[in-house]
Amino acid sequence: MTRLFVAVTLLLGLLAAASPASADSGQRELVFLNWSDYMDPALVEEFEKIHGVKVKQVYFETDDARTDLLLNTQGAGYDLIVSNDTALSAYLKSGWLDPVSAAEVPNLKHIDPRWRGEGESARYGVPYFWGTLGIGYRKDLVREPVTSWRALFQPAAALRGRIAMINDVRDTIGMALKALGHSLNNNDPKVLAQVERLLVAQRPFVKTYSYVSLGEDSALLTGEVWMAMMYSGDALMLRERNP
Repeated sequence: MTRLFVAVTLLLGLLAAASPASADSGQRELVFLNWSDYMDPALVEEFEKIHGVKVKQVYFETDDARTDLLLNTQGAGYDLIVSNDTALSAYLKSGWLDPVSAAEVPNLKHIDPRWRGEGESARYGVPYFWGTLGIGYRKDLVREPVTSWRALFQPAAALRGRIAMINDVRDTIGMALKALGHSLNNNDPKVLAQVERLLVAQRPFVKTYSYVSLGEDSALLTGEVWMAMMYSGDALMLRERNP
């Protein structure tokens, strides 16, 4: 499953909408709704110095959690968000987005046109990351070859309590459908009933329905978790810490 994450401007846009961080300092504040571990702290610090603005990052753990945060305020209070492209239509219909102006973002010229996309993705967002959803696992602990989604949803007995799942409806149900040999867009009630039984049967093997961290204390690195549903870029990041 491929995912395109885009940075999207909300309400009045980027720095133009930045509000004072405090009445005393007069420093502008840019509120950035983002995944954790998605932005190099040194880059944020450099941006703050160049533009004289304080970046306040608000983190979410899943696509659904991001949407809930936005619903709580009807989109107010955030200047910039990182979102998957499939959520753009809903956010746009809610009236939360401003288009990205090419004149105000000259670095768009450095992005290959094929990644800009068409329609809403191109008008209201800027490509940031592209990757696939897959399975990250400890090859030294998982003895059987991992060759399909069945390894995650119908795991070996040794994986009981050792799996981490993404707490996201689209990802979890979509990949469960793939494990059963169906399209990830299948909405047949009988097929979805099969998915429900599959997920219930998998439950004893799942240690957590939360995304594994990417730091040195990551459950995959410590061995607390042996297998996890995760995005390809994050898996590559953890592999740098443990080949």
